[in-house]
Amino acid sequence: MLEQQSNLLFIDQQISSLLNEDDFAGSYIDPILNKIYINTLSGEIHPNMLANISLDNHDLIQAVKVNYSISTLNKVKNELAEVIEQHYINFYGFDIDIEHNNVIATIAQNMSNNPFLKTFINKYSELLNVSYVNLNYTKNNTKKKKRN
Repeated sequence: MLEQQSNLLFIDQQISSLLNEDDFAGSYIDPILNKIYINTLSGEIHPNMLANISLDNHDLIQAVKVNYSISTLNKVKNELAEVIEQHYINFYGFDIDIEHNNVIATIAQNMSNNPFLKTFINKYSELLNVSYVNLNYTKNNTKKKKRN
């Protein structure tokens, strides 16, 4: 299994280095299915992607048609970082989700009505997946010792 996964990683690196950010939207590996999924706007794997890959490994590669390139996803991620920084929005984390071709963000529940954040979310509602979490910390419930 490790050898198989190493092979997939090697192939993925070779293919990914050939793709430009305007048509490419990332890749991900499924070691259980022994597949590499290449996200492209065209949904196709061009012959030049496979030129340096042995014919035995061509069936390990599958194209996935997606709506957003990695450059678009990075742009939205960077804009989100600016909104968070400029408007003091409490957040838990955010990043690009290659498999689902979107930007994911986990934000503090108390920010759900922030007008700057709402505007941003509405602007990119198609490719932004936002969830809110309660970041309130619970009190330490250790028992006090009884006084005699």
